[in-house]
Parts: sequence; C-alpha cells; structure tokens
Amino acid sequence: MNKIDETETTHTPISLMAVFADAFKIEPNKQSFLLRGIYQDRKRNSYRGYYFDRLKDERGGQIITLKLPEKLKQQVADGGFYCFQGQLQKDVRWDGVIEPVFLVTRLVQQIADDDVGRADIRATLRQAKVGQGYGDLEAKLRAILAEGQRPHIALISGKTSIVLLDLFAALKQARNSYQFSEQRINLLDKEAIIHALLAADEKFDLIAIIRGGGPGLQIFDDVEIAEAALQLKSDLATAVGHAQDETLLEQIADQRFTTPTAFGTFLRETGVASQEPANAKTTKPTQATPANRLVIWILLAAMLLTLGVLLGMALS
Repeated sequence: MNKIDETETTHTPISLMAVFADAFKIEPNKQSFLLRGIYQDRKRNSYRGYYFDRLKDERGGQIITLKLPEKLKQQVADGGFYCFQGQLQKDVRWDGVIEPVFLVTRLVQQIADDDVGRADIRATLRQAKVGQGYGDLEAKLRAILAEGQRPHIALISGKTSIVLLDLFAALKQARNSYQFSEQRINLLDKEAIIHALLAADEKFDLIAIIRGGGPGLQIFDDVEIAEAALQLKSDLATAVGHAQDETLLEQIADQRFTTPTAFGTFLRETGVASQEPANAKTTKPTQATPANRLVIWILLAAMLLTLGVLLGMALS
C-alpha cells in the first residue's frame, strides 16, 4: 500500500460532497422568481422555522422541494394551486444527494380552479403535438431547394413591426433562395392570429410568426390559438423576441426560434448548405470521355502528318 502524499488534499465523503456542491454555482439565488404549481403537504414537523414540503408541476409529475416559512404554511392547503415568490437554493443532504430547493418569501396568489382546468387543457394540447410529431424544417427546406425550387414562406408579423428587417439582415445573400409573403396583422388580436394561421395553411411550405419582445406575449399562451395551430397541415415556426419562457404556441410549433434574427440565420445556413453540392459540381474539372479522347488523337495524327509533308517538301 502506497503512503499518502501529504501535499495532496485529502477529503472525507462529507468534505468531498461540499466541494461538489460548490461546483454548482446557482446565480439565480441572488434573484427572485415566481413559481407556480400544486402544493403538496408532507405532513411533517418544521425544521428551524421552515417546512420542507413539495410543489408539483401542473403539466406533469415534476416535483421540487418547497422551503416554506411557518407563517406562510398557515395560508396554504394541500392540493391547492398557488403562485409563490422566492429564491432557488440547493440542499446537500447527509447521504450525498444534492437537490434544488425553492425558498418561499411570499405567497403571491392562489390560482382559481378554472385556471387549473386551463392548465390541464394546455398539457393535453402539448401531448397531442407530441403524438402528431414535430416537422423537420431543415430537411423539408433542403429537399425543396435541392429540386431547384424556392420554398414559399408566410411571415405573419405585426402591422407596424420592423422585426422583419432583422430577419432579412440575417439572411444576407440567401434571401433570394426563398419566396416570402408578408401577412401583416394585429398580433394582440386572438381572432386575427387564428384567421391568419388557417388562411395560410397548405398554401405555403412554412408558416412563421415573427414578433419582437415586449409586453403582450401572453397572447401566445391562448388555448384557442394553440388548438388552431394543431390543425395546420403546413409546418409552423415561431420567432418571438424573448428567451425567458416558452409560450404554449411556441411549444406547439414545429420549431421555435428565440428571435427573428435566429430564424433568419437558420434560413441562411440552410440555403447555403443546400447550394454547396451544386457549386462543387460546377468547379469540378471536366473529365475527357472516350469519344473526346478519340477526336484528340485524330487531330494530333493529322497535325503530325501535315508537319511530315511540309518537312519533306523543304528537304527536297
């Protein structure tokens, strides 16, 4: 057995887990978050003034530990749907398990039962999209481009929006590879969005909703808009100028882009990649066929014969 090198740091399991836990730097613990879900009371005693209960995601079975102060414990009931404000922390257990913990600082609101019902509907719609399958936009666009065609894309954007300039700037030289049709509507009007989606269906290779950031993004969480999107035969892309949260429509879309610029970059890279094989063919040196080689040999023989005759005349 080798002797331990005293210059090396020697850990115990506890100290090693402490080092491992420190490796998970949770910057958000300096910020305050809103977290909603279904409260689960574990029916346990408090520990140092806190109850360690659970919060379940209304969309599925994901659960996070809730560090709930005693004064707030009295305001919630098991099975209730709540929105809390707090900070994300980590808990290092004695058995070496590290888990995220949400420290509650404020009870924001109790969400009504009808909102819980809408949450169930949203979960059903997301599951329906999973069952349908998500379209492969890159493969579809490349196939159309490979046939020498220009994919026809409907761009649904706000009436006075200038975000399409960002999209076209990102496209650069690849803009001519596509055919675009701009559909200008009020993106705060649910009925206008639904009508635009259904009117464009099957008339375009791809439908894209383009919007910048700012207020009003909650319109894309509307259940009826998502239901209309599920009916589309054409592929749907969203390019909305925010990256913090995915709205329901973005989850229903075949592909989500965080910004219009990101969507433009995707189209440019897809268009350029589709052109590379054609360019490679045009720059490839032309190889002589057997027929061409025969013609060359005949011409060379005729030239040699002519030179022989001229040389013989000169010597005579």
